[in-house]
Amino acid sequence: MLARNVTTLIKDLNPRVENYLRKLIENNPMQIKQVHESSAYEPLVHQMKAWACMGVFYDYLIRKEIYNLLEKEAIDHRASTFEEQLADYNEILNVIKSSRVSADAGEPEIDDEGKELADSIFPIDVEKLRKPLASYQKYKDPKNATLDIIEDIFNTSMLHRLFFGDSMLAFDPKLLNMDNLKTVLKHVETFNRNNISLNPVVGCEYFRGDADLILDDVLLDIKLSMYALKLTQVQSRRQLYQLIFYALGVFVNEGKEIRKFKIYNPLLGIEYFLEIPELNFPEFLKLVEEVKPL
Repeated sequence: MLARNVTTLIKDLNPRVENYLRKLIENNPMQIKQVHESSAYEPLVHQMKAWACMGVFYDYLIRKEIYNLLEKEAIDHRASTFEEQLADYNEILNVIKSSRVSADAGEPEIDDEGKELADSIFPIDVEKLRKPLASYQKYKDPKNATLDIIEDIFNTSMLHRLFFGDSMLAFDPKLLNMDNLKTVLKHVETFNRNNISLNPVVGCEYFRGDADLILDDVLLDIKLSMYALKLTQVQSRRQLYQLIFYALGVFVNEGKEIRKFKIYNPLLGIEYFLEIPELNFPEFLKLVEEVKPL
């Protein structure tokens, strides 16, 4: 059976696991720091109910800036998956083309019947992919300044939604407040980049998932929200549960132990930091083993 995604898993945790995690969180004080001025969603975001889309967009915005600071190509494994699929689809089309010869010109051609055959072999919405994948080429290029390709970053972030079966949103990111974006990127420049892992896959046999960032020994999650984090609320605690599970995935996959967790809310300009010195990974793993499947 396919392991569940962490974001789904934490909504329906085994009581023993939830009690274990809640005690870890309650026993350690959470530090709250205002790292830059707060802002608000633009009216259009509310009108279109595009809050989730904005969260994904900010993830991609921040990752692009970090890649640029590192002078590296901004590779996104979900966008790359679609890139490979489109290449496979085009290869199928070329095979069909080469098997057909135009009677009048003697040149390979493709017709509706041939396209239907290609679609039946590889059923993807090609036209839906072309624009965001063209944007992905610009997103990857470290020579393109982040603020110069806002629309391309947004289009690339929509591939993330498409990967999970969500619809892509038609939205003009140029309507966003550029001063707010500049403020966020200025803060990103302060991130410790000596040992950084961007969007690492941290899933294992017990769950699926990938983190936003690992900065040295800190797991950092980007959570765009107009609401402050409050540990008295279940939803807020779940955000930290998610990070602890990510740390468990790192432990299972690499043997590395991460006990520092940070949540950054670009909208409110707040960072929440929690260190759990007593987090015992073999003990936590044993508990997960006892209650699986999670």
